[in-house]
Amino acid sequence: MSGGRERGRIEVSRKEWRILQEKLREKKRAEGLEPAATATLPNCVSPYGSIDEETEGRLEAVTEQVKIMRAKLPILLRQLRAIRDPRHPKKIRHRLTCVFIYGILSFVLQMSSRREANREMTRP
Repeated sequence: MSGGRERGRIEVSRKEWRILQEKLREKKRAEGLEPAATATLPNCVSPYGSIDEETEGRLEAVTEQVKIMRAKLPILLRQLRAIRDPRHPKKIRHRLTCVFIYGILSFVLQMSSRREANREMTRP
């Protein structure tokens, strides 16, 4: 088979694949399902109108989270400290309580992986 025909078949396959993907997305939207989160950051304009508006929105979100953490964190830390660490003492890089807190926050904030959590927490 010549290279031109093969390339044409591949292009048709790609078009069919895109059509099938779009149909699947439409079906999911009709069922009320949200699309899966992508691993890459979106290349779009911020929903905030100005820098002051974004700062205010972020400050409000953090303030609410801090209120909850101030109430619950001391109790949780006390309970986590009571758990014995089964890891090899010379190979420990992070305290067990820090690892637990990181995992809990990743779960609460619905992060699918450690990399996603790091990316979210280090974004401006």
